[in-house]
Amino acid sequence: MKKFYLILVLFFFFLFSNTKEGSAQNDPDAILSQGTTALNSGSYVEALQLFDLYMTMVSNNAEAYYKRGTVKFNTKKYRDALVDFDNAIQIDTSQSDYFNLRGQTKKELKQDSEALDDFTKAIMLNPDNPEPYNNRGMIYGDKRVFGNAIMDFTKALKLRSGYTEAYFNRGAIYMQMENWQKGVDDFTNAIKNNASFAQAYELRGIANMYLQKYELAVNDFEHALALDKSLKEEIQPFLDNSKSNMKKK
Repeated sequence: MKKFYLILVLFFFFLFSNTKEGSAQNDPDAILSQGTTALNSGSYVEALQLFDLYMTMVSNNAEAYYKRGTVKFNTKKYRDALVDFDNAIQIDTSQSDYFNLRGQTKKELKQDSEALDDFTKAIMLNPDNPEPYNNRGMIYGDKRVFGNAIMDFTKALKLRSGYTEAYFNRGAIYMQMENWQKGVDDFTNAIKNNASFAQAYELRGIANMYLQKYELAVNDFEHALALDKSLKEEIQPFLDNSKSNMKKK
């Protein structure tokens, strides 16, 4: 009797489990949720499969297009990602994040003028989000519109204190303007927030070299190389120059 009872319980358990699984596979909301979980955990293959499955059931959900586009962006399939972001925005024009990530996609595709428009739209929709300011600042920097770039990076830093990328990007603009000390200050702040930021040490070293602070420059270059040996070819001439000038002093 006990054996029969156990078999019966197991039968209903597996029946319930299979029914629950089958129900989840046919529930678009559950599939979208599973896809989102996979996306957030970096399981991009699984996420893409789930979003594709969802799209066979629901074809006009802006969030699903955006999230599938995010998967494609993160896996560097930029042209495919752009199609999804276009579809998301066609359905819903009110989401700042949609325009911001489409702008980043266009930047990767060298469509800088269109990317600039998207970042501006993202800022209009959510002026308290620092990321579109930082992204737009990079476009202005590439276009050598340095004043606008500085303003955007500064705004991003006001909205998010300790924004490492914005400090680094603004420092790089100051370097192009030959404002070496302001570059040093920004790279120092970037390093405070991320002590393993090799490129920040490298650029601070270059700024210190132009300020004729050769010992500080050497320390920065050597620290950068300790963090990232792949930088050796580009750093070595600056390192040699700084060491040579140290000997002259």
